[in-house]
Amino acid sequence: MVTHSIMSIFQFTPDDLVANRAGYATPKQTYRKIQPSVLEILFLVAFGTWTIMGTIIGCGIVLLNVLFTNGLDITLSSMVGALFYAFILVIAPAYMVIHLLQRIRQKRHDRHTRIVHRAFGPITLEEQEKNTVDSTYTYYFLRIGYEKLEITYEQYTTLQPYQNTNWKVYYFPHSKIIASLER
Repeated sequence: MVTHSIMSIFQFTPDDLVANRAGYATPKQTYRKIQPSVLEILFLVAFGTWTIMGTIIGCGIVLLNVLFTNGLDITLSSMVGALFYAFILVIAPAYMVIHLLQRIRQKRHDRHTRIVHRAFGPITLEEQEKNTVDSTYTYYFLRIGYEKLEITYEQYTTLQPYQNTNWKVYYFPHSKIIASLER
């Protein structure tokens, strides 16, 4: 049993569900769910540019320090400052670039294979808060068996009444995106 609200909130059609039961995704479903988002591409470009510029600025700071102090003014505070700038300008953005590239690669693999896996059992819904310097973000997950699949707040609230009931959840195995689900 699948309600129309669940189908619309998880963006799948009856034809998608039939294909998912057979172990694959329809081309339209793959296009709707697995394309790299504009936000992912923008973050990739922004953090990639930040990493390159951070490297150039970091090298410039070291060069200016050597030129204007004859390379003799290496104190603990300048070493800590250099490490801080290296982290802020290069290491953290580079980590984000690597993470985004992995995510895009996972989606591309799922898009090309169009394989869908199935998990069956009671679903549990989880919230996880992550704190950043200036705010707190809440992530929502659907757990079924050994799988932990990220969902949106709207999907989370829609599934609240069905917590701990048996479902079949069809998902893309590499990107862990829900393709469809049914009771």
